[in-house]
Amino acid sequence: MCYRQVMSTDISIWERSELVDPLDEIIKRGDTEGNYDLLLSQIPGMFGDSEKATYLGFRALGFRKNQALELMGLNEAVYDIWIQETPEMEQFEFERIGQMQSRVNADIIRLQFMRNMTLFLFQDSRIMAKSLVGFNELTNREYNYLRSIRRFYSNSDLLSLQKALEPEKHRNNTLVLSFGNSMFEVIDDEGQAKLQEVIDVSEERN
Repeated sequence: MCYRQVMSTDISIWERSELVDPLDEIIKRGDTEGNYDLLLSQIPGMFGDSEKATYLGFRALGFRKNQALELMGLNEAVYDIWIQETPEMEQFEFERIGQMQSRVNADIIRLQFMRNMTLFLFQDSRIMAKSLVGFNELTNREYNYLRSIRRFYSNSDLLSLQKALEPEKHRNNTLVLSFGNSMFEVIDDEGQAKLQEVIDVSEERN
């Protein structure tokens, strides 16, 4: 009779590479240096890729702990493993929840919107490219899709996209300055300052 030696496969959580999260080192670095600016800046970009960043992102968006885990299809057991891996995470979560909600939530929404928009644009480009080399080979669904997206590629849509990408460059701010008897408006129009005199048309002319 032939016997096979059975070796123990029990390993610690530190040896399980599938549990390693790219956010771990950033959390530990923030705790060591006492500065969490890097961690706060990384959560939006890693949302959806890193489980821990996704969880913290949901917390920043106002979801409770159990709600965030449920949305991710996870349970408390997984959270407990995270805390064993990175104890600093639990401390950061409960001490910095207010800071996360004020600094991270808008960036998460903006980046997720831009990611989704990129995927739609990628799909559009695939259909457009196919139409250029084989228009008659388009399926009815592809043809209808091509017709429906045509109206979204206008100058106004491009401007709206630019405003979403660089909102700071598309603000119209007006500041009124007074010099003696004259008044001037400094208009910040899409990042370019313009100076123009304010004429009071109600003033009676001599």
